[in-house]
Amino acid sequence: MKRKHLTKFNHYAIITIVVVATLFMEIKPSLRATTLEGGFNFMSKYFYKIKKNCLVCNKEFYKKPSIIKKGAGKFCSRKCQGIWYSKNNAGKNHWNWGTGKTKIKRICQICGKEFYVKQSIMKFRKVIFCSIKCYGKQISQNQIGKNNPMWRGGITPINYKIRNSIEYKIWRKSIFKRDNFVCQKCGQIGGKLEAHHIKSFSKYPELRFEIFNGITLCKNCHKKINNRR
Repeated sequence: MKRKHLTKFNHYAIITIVVVATLFMEIKPSLRATTLEGGFNFMSKYFYKIKKNCLVCNKEFYKKPSIIKKGAGKFCSRKCQGIWYSKNNAGKNHWNWGTGKTKIKRICQICGKEFYVKQSIMKFRKVIFCSIKCYGKQISQNQIGKNNPMWRGGITPINYKIRNSIEYKIWRKSIFKRDNFVCQKCGQIGGKLEAHHIKSFSKYPELRFEIFNGITLCKNCHKKINNRR
């Protein structure tokens, strides 16, 4: 009984497939007719494509009606699309066309070099330096001491000035290079390293920048030595 039931099921399935295929073959010509007339229905959106000619190379290609309805489907490839936009969507024809001067020529107030700045940037701020280096020179020349807006009458401690000076930074770097960036107590390589004065920074001012008076230590070892003093 089960085998007979399966054979009947297969027989009905085959008949159904044949009927659907014949109906589709009969319906498709009608879809072509309605699509050519301009009517878009549910079936034509999925099964039918319209023949178009490329605006650049005049090559024939096919696109779905739904894509053409949105205003697309004018080019056969991305290459042709790029060629058309480069000719017809440049300069004054571009939607973002402004005055025609995208960049403005400026002269650096420090080095006198000519450079160009976008017009959109000039709307928000004045650009008078060609680089960050020139900007830093202007700050160092005109915003030191009393000219600095953060000036408080020269109350910065002398030790703080010395530890942030160029001489101290050179001394610190030379200590690290001599010790190969290795802590001389625990052997840590790299990481957070500090240059320690063997003889006190405050008690021996004449030895502050002497290389033999320095040693490379990691942060933890430096804390331990300072706590013993």
